[in-house]
Amino acid sequence: MQFLSERQPDRVLLKFVDTASGESLVSAGQILESDIITKDLSNGAAVKSWRLMLNKPLPDLHGAVEIVLPFQKASEPNYQISVKGKADVVLNFKVNEQRTDGPCAVSYFVASDYKVSSHTYKCF
Repeated sequence: MQFLSERQPDRVLLKFVDTASGESLVSAGQILESDIITKDLSNGAAVKSWRLMLNKPLPDLHGAVEIVLPFQKASEPNYQISVKGKADVVLNFKVNEQRTDGPCAVSYFVASDYKVSSHTYKCF
């Protein structure tokens, strides 16, 4: 068994909204989970560690695409999130190795410097 990290992997949430109304495209019924394809542009492989958050009690999160980032080496990934008929979003970020003094794991990986290079965006 390989021990990967003493911490949970980072997560990114992207929410697709109508720029005119500000309404989530998922809430408006314009996007279904089957309409979303996520891939790593460095190798073309599908990214399977994502989900569509359907959490109506938390309206700020409802309709967001959550991507879990479990990395085992430092890198600068580029992910493409394609929403059928709506958008192709490119997410860029860095993954850095952080050293620890812990007896179980000598390092862990943390993602940072998130950028959406294909569209204007805002953080919430």
